[in-house]
Amino acid sequence: MVKRIISLLVMACVVLAFYVPQTKAATKREEIVSIAKKYTGVKYTWGGETPSEGFDCSGYIQYVFAQAGIGMPRTANDQFKLGTAVEVKDLQPGDLVFYKNTYPSDGITHAGIYIGDNNFISATSSSGIKVNPLDNVYWSKYYHASKSVLPDETAQQVKPALPAGEFYDVSKSHFAYTAIYELSRQGVISGFEGSLFKPTVAITRGQAAILLNKQLKLPASTEMSFSDVSSSSAAAQHIAAVAEAKIVSGYPDGTFRPNEPITRGQMAIILTRAYDMLNYDEQSVKPFSDIVSTHPIYKNVHAMRAYNVTQGYADNTYRPNGQTTRAEFSAFLYRTLTR
Repeated sequence: MVKRIISLLVMACVVLAFYVPQTKAATKREEIVSIAKKYTGVKYTWGGETPSEGFDCSGYIQYVFAQAGIGMPRTANDQFKLGTAVEVKDLQPGDLVFYKNTYPSDGITHAGIYIGDNNFISATSSSGIKVNPLDNVYWSKYYHASKSVLPDETAQQVKPALPAGEFYDVSKSHFAYTAIYELSRQGVISGFEGSLFKPTVAITRGQAAILLNKQLKLPASTEMSFSDVSSSSAAAQHIAAVAEAKIVSGYPDGTFRPNEPITRGQMAIILTRAYDMLNYDEQSVKPFSDIVSTHPIYKNVHAMRAYNVTQGYADNTYRPNGQTTRAEFSAFLYRTLTR
């Protein structure tokens, strides 16, 4: 009997030794919900796009999806144009819900992210980022439609890897194709798994520091003066290097905020500083309609136009507070280098 018990115990140990618990990888939907919930309680700010300044509803959605590696348009109306319609009963976490007439305006006036269990999370003007039930007395009154904007993860097919510099989501007709192709071949910027570049995803301040210093090759620094940048982080030496060169700066509270998207205005500052672009004939440059002559970055932004780094948008705006996408960063940097 004793031998039998010992034999069984040995067999059990052998089985357990070869058993490896399988951890289910989080789906993109689960990732989006997890990211969205992290910002619960962040204040509401009209036009806000970051946790530090606050969010409006579409800015919040754009930011959350960007953190998950998915580019989204900036406005709720444009977000509503994406994806496929979904009935309320078929909603899945990560789908978007849209509302009309929450204030006097045409089109979509509010949007949120469905998080499951009949709840959605959104940037509300009264309470900031907050979870509400879909059948809430107020919100149910203004509900308009729902959209699924995420691909079916079960239907994804593995595509062969493309040659260096080429990506499935950047066609040769893309405005930044040449910039992305050349910079990626030079090792300045890289793509993602599956030969994807994700051109519409916002680039962060930390990522911008890394990519800029890859090109500038400034001496690596061990000094770190920002309270929110750990000396062990991948971006630490690059951030310190470009900061010491007075190309980038932090905030008055001593932070750098490396995970915040870098704005188009900030990009104008760092590129014109890094590549000595502030000597130009201001009189020969047509002013952007949204950058007045007294604006602190007036000269930086118009240097970008003077050197054909950017001509702004079709309505003659520059939109300095807008997030810089990976494609825009690539185009700005490449045009600066080849001007």
